[in-house]
Amino acid sequence: MILKIDKNFKILIVEDSEIKWIDIEKVLLEFGFLNSNLNRVGNIIGAEEMISKGSWDLMILDISLDLMDQISEANQGAHEVLGGLSIANKMYLLGKEVPTIIVTAFDAFPSKGIRSGYVQILSIEEVNRRAQEMLDSAYIGYVQYGEKDWQSRLNKLLKEVLIK
Repeated sequence: MILKIDKNFKILIVEDSEIKWIDIEKVLLEFGFLNSNLNRVGNIIGAEEMISKGSWDLMILDISLDLMDQISEANQGAHEVLGGLSIANKMYLLGKEVPTIIVTAFDAFPSKGIRSGYVQILSIEEVNRRAQEMLDSAYIGYVQYGEKDWQSRLNKLLKEVLIK
């Protein structure tokens, strides 16, 4: 099956790692998307702004993200291990339904307990479940970057978005 990709199809890629971004971009371009389809933002604040002001046909979302691009005294290079879930929650609260694919390099995520301060380890399956709850039918699935054949899995999920 040959999929014709509309030149106006807009993809928001939320990814803070330059190396991972280059690899994801390569898969998207080989799949048939154009550079003009791709819009990358590398931090949580930028992603929230892009989601609030834009209309997107697809979002590729990292889970562990920088808070801001610039390191300043105020944020000290702040990083949120579950920043992608914060973005998914913001989308839920705004009522934005954007087909979303998570691409993460990790299979476990430390998370502090709200009341006790203890560290809880969330598996990728738990992160997947939480994303599913927040994004509902807009959630397409996840890819574990760096795993054998991760590119094939991403291609499969991309086809699901385009066939819907």
